[in-house]
Amino acid sequence: MEHTIKANHTETPSIHKIGFLYGSITAIMMIVYFIIMWLLNLIEYAGFRYVNYLFIGLGIFLAYRSTLGKIHRLHLPYLQGLLMGLWTYGFAAIVFGIFVGIFAAANSGFLPAIAPKIPIDGPLTPFMAGFLVFAESFIIGVVWTLILMQYFKREDEQEA
Repeated sequence: MEHTIKANHTETPSIHKIGFLYGSITAIMMIVYFIIMWLLNLIEYAGFRYVNYLFIGLGIFLAYRSTLGKIHRLHLPYLQGLLMGLWTYGFAAIVFGIFVGIFAAANSGFLPAIAPKIPIDGPLTPFMAGFLVFAESFIIGVVWTLILMQYFKREDEQEA
């Protein structure tokens, strides 16, 4: 007589997995947008990079929204929300920074096109371009996380 035991539980996704998933989605959005801007010869217009700020905010927002039904019912504990935001924007910033660095190394016309718009002293190298993109994305992710956690934090933490 065979007995089968079925596990009747669903695995609760971790903050790291959710951050990795939505960080990947955010990085893909930014890379696709970057490629579109390059193909349309609009990459030298620095103002278009602000759209990436919206992608980062959207990625963090979606990570928080997906968590509400899986880990917590109504609101997130503040520190867990900050960590999830860190995983989300941190991973997206790393991937996008590496992509831009590789793209800059592979395309000789990219750095001369953006160099006049970059306020740094010294030569702009592919490594420096990738690092600047990483740093800017990371800082914007911090800002978005702090803003969005005001909405998503738990009720009992809102008075503190």
